[in-house]
Amino acid sequence: MNIVLHKVFNTLAENKTDDETVVVFLHGNSANSLIWRNQFKCELLQNFRMMALDLPGHGASPKLEEYSLTQLVDILVDSCQNFPKMVLVGHSLGGHLAIEALPKLPNCIGLLIFGTPPVKSPLNLHEAFLADERISLLFKGQLNATERVSFVSGICSDTSPARSKLIASLSNTDPKFREGIGVSAANGEFSDEVEILRNARLPIAVMHGANDALVNADYIEKLEIPYLWKQKVHYIEGSTHSPHVENPSYFNQLLFQFLEDI
Repeated sequence: MNIVLHKVFNTLAENKTDDETVVVFLHGNSANSLIWRNQFKCELLQNFRMMALDLPGHGASPKLEEYSLTQLVDILVDSCQNFPKMVLVGHSLGGHLAIEALPKLPNCIGLLIFGTPPVKSPLNLHEAFLADERISLLFKGQLNATERVSFVSGICSDTSPARSKLIASLSNTDPKFREGIGVSAANGEFSDEVEILRNARLPIAVMHGANDALVNADYIEKLEIPYLWKQKVHYIEGSTHSPHVENPSYFNQLLFQFLEDI
């Protein structure tokens, strides 16, 4: 794939040599790389090389004629395969893309996902997610003003300072992206992500916003992940689907501990 994604680096990543491990952040559906600002400005994390990508059709990355999960995974692999070592941090859809790409990225030495219930094959959205009417908006192209507010209300709390920025990023995302992901789901393009994690031989951290109204926590708890970090799901209080913006202090502490343990 000859798609060049927009990348945001922290100062250390710009100045260090290429033999350092890179922590790659993958945002969710209709967000962008700026959603990681609380991580990039965190003093605790400044000794790590960090890079955030804008997915195609998001932020400053190019729009595509059409979108599919398979295509997005290939673009992600192309963007990351040349790092000597890397850690993937994925939120929501970004977490699913990270899991899907994992078998193609032997340079990945750690994975952290949150807001991401690994799916099975055949696709089991009804099991992995809670019954919430806002789920359908994740796969809808054109959204009116009311739907945009509803979409973001499922992503973060109404009191979150990131709310207005999320609405803006949603409005700027190519509507065809959401439609393309919906078509990919209907066409069975998602891999058995549960099996991928079961077979993975690298540290895998799973976090979950304690008040997440979209992801089924009971489902996540039952997953068998042999290399699950600290052998448990880490719940982040005071957050819904986006703990990295709703409770960044605790999220960053957990992220730091995970990176230190690798």
